[in-house]
Amino acid sequence: MALPDNGRAGKVASDPRRDRERERDRVLQELHGRGQVYAILDGARDPRVARLAVGSARSWCLYRGNLPAELAEVAPHLFHLRAGHDYADIFFRLGWRNAWGILLATTADQPLLYRHLRTLLRVRSEKKTLVFRYYDPRILRQYLPTCTPMELERFFGPISSLVVEAEEPNQFHLFQRGAAGFEHLRLEKDAAPLQVRAWPAAEAVPQRGPMVLRQEFQVTRAPDEKP
Repeated sequence: MALPDNGRAGKVASDPRRDRERERDRVLQELHGRGQVYAILDGARDPRVARLAVGSARSWCLYRGNLPAELAEVAPHLFHLRAGHDYADIFFRLGWRNAWGILLATTADQPLLYRHLRTLLRVRSEKKTLVFRYYDPRILRQYLPTCTPMELERFFGPISSLVVEAEEPNQFHLFQRGAAGFEHLRLEKDAAPLQVRAWPAAEAVPQRGPMVLRQEFQVTRAPDEKP
């Protein structure tokens, strides 16, 4: 007796947990060998980020000082991401694909990385000082492709690689520094990396004060509390 072909013959049901673990492993593989791996997570996206920061995770708030509770809860935090730790699994289970933050790799010591990341919090645009939420993947994946080589040099500082979730499922962006400059790769499930763009190397020029944005991105007015 022949059964009707409903188009599902030969297809294997997708396992969301297994798919998530495979994507996590691919992301960490791309950062492997580029230094220590960190995540910058946005407390404004989910209150669980603030709870992670006061738990067992090694983390540092990018806003300094004694913050009011309402500001501390929405502040960005730098996490030292280590495979197998509970907070790393929580990020990939809950935060990845939900714009909780971005991942990076660096060979620099944590204090140097922390100081650099704080310099990126404020930008100048049309003579106004603004808070730049660069740790929001929806913003960073728009901003970095518009940069000049010198702007990338300024943004990256001691960072060797940045991973940003893509808008499309099963894809992510990799921005990395190389001997010849910088490159932007798009990675898709079970596919070889696709180079989107490359930039030549630029000489690092010391810059005082906030970065200057040449285009409008999602930024906010600087609050009274100083990050």
